[in-house]
Amino acid sequence: MFNSPNNQHLFKALAVVFIGIQAVFSQCIQGNCTDSIGTFVYKNQERFEGLFENGTKKTGKYTYKSGAIYEGSFKNNQRHGYGSYSYVNGDVFSGEFENDQKVFGTYTYNNGNVYFGQYLNNKPNGFGKMSKSDGSFIEGFWVDGTPTFQVAPDTLHISDSDKNFVPSGDGLLKGSKAVMPRIFGVIVGISEYSSGTDLNYADDDARIFYRHLLDAFPKETAAGELSLLIDYDATHDKIIQELNRVFAKANSNDYIIFFFSGHGNTGIFAPTDNDQNVIYHREIKSIFKASQAKYRLCIADACHAGSIGGGAADNDYSYNDVSELNDARLAVLLSSTSEQTSMEQAQYGQGLFSYFLMKGIRGEADLNGDKYITAGELFIYTRRAVVKKSGGQQVPTIIGQQLDKVPLARIK
Repeated sequence: MFNSPNNQHLFKALAVVFIGIQAVFSQCIQGNCTDSIGTFVYKNQERFEGLFENGTKKTGKYTYKSGAIYEGSFKNNQRHGYGSYSYVNGDVFSGEFENDQKVFGTYTYNNGNVYFGQYLNNKPNGFGKMSKSDGSFIEGFWVDGTPTFQVAPDTLHISDSDKNFVPSGDGLLKGSKAVMPRIFGVIVGISEYSSGTDLNYADDDARIFYRHLLDAFPKETAAGELSLLIDYDATHDKIIQELNRVFAKANSNDYIIFFFSGHGNTGIFAPTDNDQNVIYHREIKSIFKASQAKYRLCIADACHAGSIGGGAADNDYSYNDVSELNDARLAVLLSSTSEQTSMEQAQYGQGLFSYFLMKGIRGEADLNGDKYITAGELFIYTRRAVVKKSGGQQVPTIIGQQLDKVPLARIK
């Protein structure tokens, strides 16, 4: 019966109809799916509703066959940039994607647990925090979805010898046998350049950060030394001279800080006399490596700042590898990746990175609510804010290990 000629013709006809149905569901069914807003339905019944550019998805809503939904940005038809992915089971991830994979953001589980931090291969990797529905949390460094180093509720408990570490005006170390670390810093902000390529707010960024150190650590800075170099005072020779002079005073119990806001390029920072000199990242790395200070911090708000981890301009020199900076007591916070520029914002009167950096230091970055701000917490807060505000055009980066143990402020 099933092999009769009539039935064979019927099967062929149904096959043609099925193919036709597939074709219907693999086309633009509404709007303009080339260079405007439209709705495109795929052969597998998945659909995209949103903005197209040159025939590829730009931003919008993608509904998967499983029922999962992604809303956000795309690049080369892959999830790329900020977006939100809602799973069928109720889980939701909101954050940053690169090449179709999660790299940074918040994952809310249907059981009430929430992970906030970095990802690699779609699993928690790097610095992150898991807040559980029962009120407990796990904070620290994650590898392949598993926490490998956990931070105690007081994130500044560093070791048995200095576990009472508290960055406050009463002394960085509390206790009868503790010795207060001194703070030695070189703070640089350059808006005026000899080449004429001036900036608007870099000098203000430096002054604001300088005042923060004085207010947050009055005794530590008074016992140490802060050098503020603004505009035409911030020449190549003067910056290097001050870094060497000031940092040389620090011992193994102290804290050194270099803050730079100004022009930069791959492998370099630009001093005010940038028509004659540049400051190679290798010079800064060498000075940090030579220091015996217990805590070391470098913050750079400059274009292509991320190239301090290694780049074309550094390839002929030593200290050109990120691993050279991966010391347990060193944190390097950078305003952008090696390929990106850093933005200034007239509405804030500061660089975008510096604005959120200071907002985080003043309390917004206290992710675990323990009244302390660490480099790890500040990075997570600043990265999320800058990426969102810049639409993914500027992505802060960080270099270092045990960043939860590098203190920046105590909330008064």
